[in-house]
Amino acid sequence: VEIRLMPQITINDNWTANARIRANINTKDNSQTDDGTFVDRLWAQGKYDNFTVKIGKLPHILKSTHGMIYDNGMSGIEATFGKDVQLTLAAGRTEQVLNKAEASDYLAAEVNYANGKLEAGTSYSRFGGLKIVDGTMNTWGVGAKYQFDSKWAVQADYARNNLEAKNGYDVKDAYNYQLTYGTFKKATPGTFEVYAAYRKINSNIYPGSTYDTLDGATKGWLVGTQVGLAKNVY
Repeated sequence: VEIRLMPQITINDNWTANARIRANINTKDNSQTDDGTFVDRLWAQGKYDNFTVKIGKLPHILKSTHGMIYDNGMSGIEATFGKDVQLTLAAGRTEQVLNKAEASDYLAAEVNYANGKLEAGTSYSRFGGLKIVDGTMNTWGVGAKYQFDSKWAVQADYARNNLEAKNGYDVKDAYNYQLTYGTFKKATPGTFEVYAAYRKINSNIYPGSTYDTLDGATKGWLVGTQVGLAKNVY
């Protein structure tokens, strides 16, 4: 069983100090596993009108493709400017890339729009110094989501990189086309959503993706659900 705690300290009206503590416990004998207890996030966050900055070992997601390209941690800095239209810039080093084989130098820039029923965005990300692909992976992504009403939504994400086919697999692109019904919220018990999606996710190329239900150079149909059992338990 893995337990995650996320303490937060308020420094002033604009700044907080944040952490995430993880503990792995073997329920058979109530002992810690080899991973033990460790801090895997530790960052300072400043929030102002139309500007947010995070510095340290922080959570990072490329929102334009809803985490399909990257949804993981990084050590560095992330800055977001704007309100309805937002520009996000990030620089640092990833935690794990290519099935946890190695870390990577990381640069990213994305523009996102969200107002009312429509959200859309585009991004560029650069993963540098990768031995397993002999250099640098440059990835471009675009995504959109439309909320028809309080329950129905449709979503499409697409990403493409500069890599050639590897071991007979086409690893240049990835995509997700999804229909969702429901109003799932992590902090609200009783909320739920169900979804149907057609995905091509190359987890050996797209590290730390939100969409981890398909592994390897794989594509296919998925159906799934998320249900809130208690506050922040789902």
